Amino acid sequence: MSYCRRQYFYGIGSSETSPGGIIEPSNSPWRAQAFVIRGENHKPRMVVDYSQTINKYTLLDAYSLSKIEAVILKISKNKVFSKIDLQSTYHQIPIQDSERHYTAIEACGKLYQYLHVPFGVTNGVVCFQRVIDKIIEDEGLALTYPFIDDVTVCGKDQKEHDDNLEKFMTVAKYNLTLNEGKCTYSSNSVHLLSYIIQDGIIKPNPE
Repeated sequence: MSYCRRQYFYGIGSSETSPGGIIEPSNSPWRAQAFVIRGENHKPRMVVDYSQTINKYTLLDAYSLSKIEAVILKISKNKVFSKIDLQSTYHQIPIQDSERHYTAIEACGKLYQYLHVPFGVTNGVVCFQRVIDKIIEDEGLALTYPFIDDVTVCGKDQKEHDDNLEKFMTVAKYNLTLNEGKCTYSSNSVHLLSYIIQDGIIKPNPE
């Protein structure tokens, strides 16, 4: 990849460093290395190796993820489904100003730090799961099952589903961003966590 393209995908001089972006210039004593790899659909994306910096010193968060089998079983008791994909999962969680320097990365010979939780840090998954679980609990969202960046909204009939989906959409006030290209709405089946669920039947997804 050329230097110019590499620079672009690091976000240097792009919208990522502008107001509302996800990184900012840093004077941190910490420094993790950033790399560009081929991601989904062969598109270049940035990854960061925190294994030799903050991950070495971070205590594990004991917050537990939902058991996949339990989530699937609950969802299978419904008839109508919408699957919501939350975009750039961890990047939706802001970091306190005093903590940002721990996330510093070197990119294109300069030092930057994240404004939001980056991929690759210890506890990133459980941090996001705790946040989305708390939102669903606080808002009293019924038949709404989150598993990391996938949220499945269900109903035993169309009306119940539509009511639950409408309530879920109020989470916009939490500044959660949806990946509309990966969302599916009002379907009689749902593909989730390597399974297909339809009419109370759970079967492996052959894809």
